[in-house]
Amino acid sequence: MGCKFVYYCSKECQKKDWKAHHKYDECKVFKDIADLEENIKGKDLPRRGSVLLYIRVYLTLRGRPDLKDKRFSLPDGNTKSFNDMMSNVDDVKTDPAQILIVKSISKYLTTILPDYNEDDFYEVYGKCFTNYFSICEPVHNSGYTSIMKLLGVGIYMQYSHMNHSCKPNSNGCSKGIQTQVRAITKIKAGEEITVSYIDLYLWRSERRKRLKRRWFFDCSCIRCRNDDDKSLLKINRFLETAVFCTDLTFDGQKNGFKDMLKYCDLIKELLGEYCTNSAMPLVDLYCNGSMFIRDRQRLDRIFARAEKVVLVNYGHDYPLYQRLQKCKIAQEE
Repeated sequence: MGCKFVYYCSKECQKKDWKAHHKYDECKVFKDIADLEENIKGKDLPRRGSVLLYIRVYLTLRGRPDLKDKRFSLPDGNTKSFNDMMSNVDDVKTDPAQILIVKSISKYLTTILPDYNEDDFYEVYGKCFTNYFSICEPVHNSGYTSIMKLLGVGIYMQYSHMNHSCKPNSNGCSKGIQTQVRAITKIKAGEEITVSYIDLYLWRSERRKRLKRRWFFDCSCIRCRNDDDKSLLKINRFLETAVFCTDLTFDGQKNGFKDMLKYCDLIKELLGEYCTNSAMPLVDLYCNGSMFIRDRQRLDRIFARAEKVVLVNYGHDYPLYQRLQKCKIAQEE
């Protein structure tokens, strides 16, 4: 009857997944996954998608151990395999939160898989925990803003090769089951490609704390070396009084428009013209402002700025860009 747990978009997708993953005891394990979910309910454990990823990778490599040595091409011309990925397993084994996760999953898998090996799982867990990528897409909510909705998580060998910076020169974005890395500043030949692992608005101490807790390293990027908390303070003080577009009166909308524009300017000042964090606010700014701002030239300038930032970060084939274009068309009708 199958596990009745994994769903697919098509028969073709189902056949591909069976061959790649699902036949390696995954169906048997997922059939009673509710037992594990009940066991971890209410505990400080990662979201469901992460737990399923750890189990899926472990089962796949258990069934196809040769995949551990499969080489993937990297942007710098080198190659990388799963075995090459950093696991930080020694740090994971001393972290109470991570031990709790592994023990909860081990308790479940031991009852289903007679040959389950916790040390092997620790190694897989460490690599996945350190290197997984969140798959997201922008969603326009019921108010006046856009948010990033989490769709799932995955391991991308090339992306896992990218190091972190609190002022990155590139952005990783999801496009279906693929991930693109796009330059958001000019990158010189030989310069390292960097992405951000965390929220860039956090204070330096909090950024470094989260990076240490999750990725087990001390960040020494240019922002952390120079301590930019004064610039962050300016943004946070502004956010305490900002109206944005939550007030539906005409005056409220007008003030919200001004505050949103100021917010985007502060992001640009702190993180650069094409900072990923400004893409959604700029699109929201144009689409909301177009409802009541009559200054066509002003709106056109905002549209041009929003379009440039979205294209640099995401390209033409992205929901955020499509929303921006729909608003533009509606204005011209």
